[in-house]
Amino acid sequence: MEMNNSQLNHASRLFIYGNFGNDPGAAKRSVKVGSVALNVTAWTPKIIICNIVSQGPTSSGEVLVTAEGKTSSKLLNEWTVDFYYAKKESPNDALTRKIKFVFRFRGDAIGYGKGTDPLLLYTELYKVSKAVINMPEGSYSNGVTLDACGDYKVQWGAIIDHVTDRSFYAAGKGLGGRVFQTATGFGVEIKFSTPGILRSTRTFTPCTGSVTQQLVNEEIHFDGFHEETIWFPFATQAARTFIKAGSSPIQTGTGAAPGLFWDVQDLNILQFNTKTWWEDSAPKYD
Repeated sequence: MEMNNSQLNHASRLFIYGNFGNDPGAAKRSVKVGSVALNVTAWTPKIIICNIVSQGPTSSGEVLVTAEGKTSSKLLNEWTVDFYYAKKESPNDALTRKIKFVFRFRGDAIGYGKGTDPLLLYTELYKVSKAVINMPEGSYSNGVTLDACGDYKVQWGAIIDHVTDRSFYAAGKGLGGRVFQTATGFGVEIKFSTPGILRSTRTFTPCTGSVTQQLVNEEIHFDGFHEETIWFPFATQAARTFIKAGSSPIQTGTGAAPGLFWDVQDLNILQFNTKTWWEDSAPKYD
């Protein structure tokens, strides 16, 4: 886990749940990932807490707990999920806000054991997670004959490989997330916003009069799902299971691109929708 709040602030820690007995002392016990020993910060009969690196070869793998000559093991597995967001803002799809989130999860897909609750309700999204925006240039125009008679056109400039790295959830900027793990999968509560990286040109050609044009640098947000928990389910309750592909319910009527306008009788609000989906994710250790 990674945590950042007023009570806990750890780059990365491993919580191991089980029946370990009383601490036999540093000389008689150890915790290793593979052959690398971890620093044990707490040992109780039901939980062991260790420092662990957040990325690299020893950030996941087989965890070996040894006490007074007896060894047991658990698999700390790892998954990388590609999660997609698309907010359609023109009837022809040319104006669609697109984000690809890359989420990294670590955990034990078997769960915490019967009658055991996690010590922490949630942790930070792991810092190697990120958001990548690739949006082609596009435009859409629409004619209006009643109120505000004229043609409305919005043109977007391309966004190529814009990366937003993970930040802490409490910061409220960039990509932040709270991660919840249960025996059935991972849940993520996402906050996301960018600076004004979308170059939007809004042109109005009236039925009579002069053409007006406005250039706006728009932010990109995770509209419609901001701070909602999205669940990524395990296929089975097994140490080497995969995360199943899925999607959130489609949200309809989520709005056209700012700068476009319709006569009321021509507007079909249901054509503007917001979707999220993700693909199967195999575990690192399968």
